[in-house]
Amino acid sequence: MKKKIIWTVVVVLVVAAAGFAYTVWRDSKPPVVARDCATGVTSIAYTSQRAFLPACVKVPSGSTITYYNQSDKVLEVAADPHPIHKGNREVSDGKFVLEVKPGENASVKPERKGTFGLHDHAHSSARAVLVVE
Repeated sequence: MKKKIIWTVVVVLVVAAAGFAYTVWRDSKPPVVARDCATGVTSIAYTSQRAFLPACVKVPSGSTITYYNQSDKVLEVAADPHPIHKGNREVSDGKFVLEVKPGENASVKPERKGTFGLHDHAHSSARAVLVVE
């Protein structure tokens, strides 16, 4: 009986580890820059459809970017890749996630130049790209 329980626990742990590894692999792909990147736009809205608008912005280094949460859920801005957020955390004000409550806004000031993906941690299919020049 003990062996059966041990094997069940081992199988559950292996399946859980494989699921986590798959999620990290799936979401670790580099961001794709949208063809229609809005230049000079410093406001990004998060809509009730769980989308960032615009989905890509291009700004000079040191610009202040403001996230406006127009949804009825808390927005958790996070650097790609999901779920480990190892990218440029300047997109989330240096935090693992930058929480923005419904109807509120939050600003960040990225200095590092490059192309950076971001997403809503709670709904990781909601993604945007920030190009800092």
